[in-house]
Amino acid sequence: MKIINVNNYGISPESENNTEKIILILNQIRADASSEKCKIIFPSGIFHFDFNESHSFSLPISNHSEAPRRSVFYLEDMHDLTLQGEKTTLLFTGNLIPFSIINCSGIQIKGFEIDFTDPFCLQGTVIKSSAFSYTLSMDETLPISSASRGFTLMSSEGEIGGSESIEWDGDKKRRVFQAKAPWIMAGKSSHLQNGSFRVFSPGHPAVGNKVITRIGDRTQPGVLIHQSENISLKEIEIRHCKAMGVLGQMSENIDLYSVSIAPGENSVRFYSARDDAFHFSNCRGFINMNKCRAIGQMDDGLNVHGTYLKGEKLTASTLRLTYGHKQSKGFNPFRKGDLICLRDRETLKENGKTLCLYVEQINEKTIEILLQSALSIPRYNIVENLSTAPDLRVDNCVFKNNRARGVLVTSPGKVRIRNSYFAPTGAAILIAADSLSWFESGGVRDVLIENNTMEHCNTESYQYCKAVISIYPELVKPDKSQSFHRNIRIKGNHIKTYDAPILYGRYTDGITFEDNTLEKTNEYRAWHKNKKAFYFENCKNINIRNNDLDKNLISCEIREK
Repeated sequence: MKIINVNNYGISPESENNTEKIILILNQIRADASSEKCKIIFPSGIFHFDFNESHSFSLPISNHSEAPRRSVFYLEDMHDLTLQGEKTTLLFTGNLIPFSIINCSGIQIKGFEIDFTDPFCLQGTVIKSSAFSYTLSMDETLPISSASRGFTLMSSEGEIGGSESIEWDGDKKRRVFQAKAPWIMAGKSSHLQNGSFRVFSPGHPAVGNKVITRIGDRTQPGVLIHQSENISLKEIEIRHCKAMGVLGQMSENIDLYSVSIAPGENSVRFYSARDDAFHFSNCRGFINMNKCRAIGQMDDGLNVHGTYLKGEKLTASTLRLTYGHKQSKGFNPFRKGDLICLRDRETLKENGKTLCLYVEQINEKTIEILLQSALSIPRYNIVENLSTAPDLRVDNCVFKNNRARGVLVTSPGKVRIRNSYFAPTGAAILIAADSLSWFESGGVRDVLIENNTMEHCNTESYQYCKAVISIYPELVKPDKSQSFHRNIRIKGNHIKTYDAPILYGRYTDGITFEDNTLEKTNEYRAWHKNKKAFYFENCKNINIRNNDLDKNLISCEIREK
């Protein structure tokens, strides 16, 4: 194995910008025609990397907006490479992707802390509040100026604005319980003489709480994994990134061990990633997560899904496919030999399966595929790739204090969620699928949720979060003769709740809820309009048994509709 110590290439904590030098090392490795394994070693210390000299490229990224991409550790067409730190801090400046892994295999990244000097979230403490305005003392010294809406951050790319704000509890470090508005849409701000900002808005946040404002748009995740296989991230701490934390798309076999997306213990920040912590789209093989943490991100903790595409019949066995959502267009999730499923868009009812014989990307909006056999194609048709259905294993992980759901999963693969802790402000676990908004596909077939602790979830109202565990496929015109999800077992969990709804199921065949402990708490007041502990809509083969129920629970009632 070839060993490269970055000190020998002039990369050091004393340098103001190591970007050009690390890109030179990576280019040299890529140009080396030998197949020798390679390891790049960073000693301990704080290493600075800047937007200037970073690698520029173009690539559609799932659930991110279109934009020119910039990256420092840009790995493309590289194999059997390890980047190893010794509790090394990588400090970035600018709107960029710290690590991009594209068309690679056998990549391991280990032993790094990742942070930014210019975050895409602004956090301030409320020092005065009225019905029409509030005053913030900013928690960090950043190049911020007032604006006609919200704030403006001066960055290496110019001025970036933001007005979407959320009120967070100053003591509990999570979104306030039952906020007056989901978002505080900041109006005009003015910079006061004492350095604070007055913001004109009817949000009326409480004095002592925090207001966190998202800046810019989500375009550059923390770690991007694209069309790669056998990727390992180990002992990584992502303190902040400009969009999602770890984004994997069209990749196979991803292993995450002790990857934390969370603020530092001594940090004034309540937030971590600007959006989801972990997000995987149209992947294959397996996704393993062990001892990972997702804390304080501004959206979901983990989302694993495929993508529905709209289908139009060209010939008896040829389909033209178009993307349903603007943040899913441009990348091609199909391969020759993939198993294709046609569904009715309004009912999600299956209309046949066949193999893909040929696929061609016509442009960023259109794909054409040749099917092995002709299928009956309804007028409102969507296409699902059943080969992009990774097995998901989540063990010993933490999902807490984020804005939305803990885990959102829609994959027909084997799903195991065990020995983990959930305290998001939405549902602990959401099993969904929709063909209307995000077009995230995947009817589950084998799910085990076991030995987890779920505490004080659903303190806010979020899409599809009908209970602590919510099974909610979005169906435009439900067909009562069909079930969409199947075989979900919920066993041995400890659920601590202040409210009534525990489990909500919809159009599912096979739900088992057994050997769980349900504990009533008084942390918050009950608010949810669903007053049934167990609510099932057009479900069958339901088994609820051997559960330890607190006598003080608001509801133990089972409702079947």
